[in-house]
Amino acid sequence: MKPARHVLAAVLAAQLVGCPSVVEKQPFAQCEGHPSGVAPGDAAVAATVTTFVPPEATVRCSDSKEFSVRGSEFSFVYVAYGELQDCPAGCFASLVCAVYDNGGAQLYSASWNGPAEIPSNLPAECPETAGDTRSCDPPPPGQSSPLTSDLVFATFRGVEEAWRFCFF
Repeated sequence: MKPARHVLAAVLAAQLVGCPSVVEKQPFAQCEGHPSGVAPGDAAVAATVTTFVPPEATVRCSDSKEFSVRGSEFSFVYVAYGELQDCPAGCFASLVCAVYDNGGAQLYSASWNGPAEIPSNLPAECPETAGDTRSCDPPPPGQSSPLTSDLVFATFRGVEEAWRFCFF
C-alpha cells in the first residue's frame, strides 16, 4: 500500500506545479473527436491557423467539416490552441472557430485565456478584455456567412457534440 500512496502523492504534486507529462494526460474535452495538432493538407485549417492563432501558440487540435450550400463550398473550422488551463479539473485551451470559403477564413467564434492568446485579426468590435466573442457588436463576420443561415448548418450545430465549444 505504501508505494501506491507515494505514486498518488507524486502525481498530485506534479499537477500542482503544472508538470507537463502529467497535465497532458488529463482529460481534454475540447480535443475529443478532433485530430491533434494542425490537420495536414487541410487548407481551411491552415488558413484559420494563419489568420487567427497567435504565432507563438501551440495548436492542440484542429478539424474542419465541409459543406455545400447553394452551389458554394464552405468549411467550418475548429482550432484549440495555447496553454492548457485548469488541468486538475479537465483541461481547456483557447479556441477559434471559423467559416472558410474561397475568400479565406472568417471568424465565427473564439474564446481565449489571457492577452498572449487573443486571436490575431480579432475584429475591432470585439473587446480584447472580454475573453470571448459573445460581446462583439456586431457579431463576428463568420456568423453572417451564407453557410450559417442554412438548414444543413443548423442541423450540424444541433447534433455534432465534438464541435459544441464553438456554439456559446
